[in-house]
Amino acid sequence: MNTLKFSDLFVFHINSEFKETIYRDNSYRVMYENYHISFDFSVTVCVTNTLARLNALLFPSSLLQYIKNSKNIVNYHIVALDTIEDLNFFYYKKQKEPTDILTFPYQDDYTNLLGEIFMNPETTIRKALKKQENVLNYCKRLVIHGLLHLLLGQHSSFFDLMEDNILGKLDN
Repeated sequence: MNTLKFSDLFVFHINSEFKETIYRDNSYRVMYENYHISFDFSVTVCVTNTLARLNALLFPSSLLQYIKNSKNIVNYHIVALDTIEDLNFFYYKKQKEPTDILTFPYQDDYTNLLGEIFMNPETTIRKALKKQENVLNYCKRLVIHGLLHLLLGQHSSFFDLMEDNILGKLDN
């Protein structure tokens, strides 16, 4: 039982509202409707790479009790600023402000859908820079953070321990 991989327990899907193009200078130009946003780094690529690496890792056995079935589907959505603002307003804080990540767990036992995670690239990058944290590391933390919210719910010392444990394995 201790040899289960994340890929044995989860199916990750990524949906992006953004159309990304890589240019010769290796920068990304992200287009969403009429917006042109230039990043040195792409959140969608970070999420994709983090989930791919996560799939190969061994799942911490102390989290197994929180898994409801053998194949949990987790949908990651990379969304625009107005989308994350609307979700934050209507479903969470009733404040019309952007956030970097929102997590929506599903409680029913009729599907294998564990929940959905919404991330906004602009806010992710802005918060990482404000915290003076490497943007890639901050993005990886958000990917893990969202998954743990689906499994564990609210923050706790166990939550923080698992987050650091999984991030430590990803960084090796």
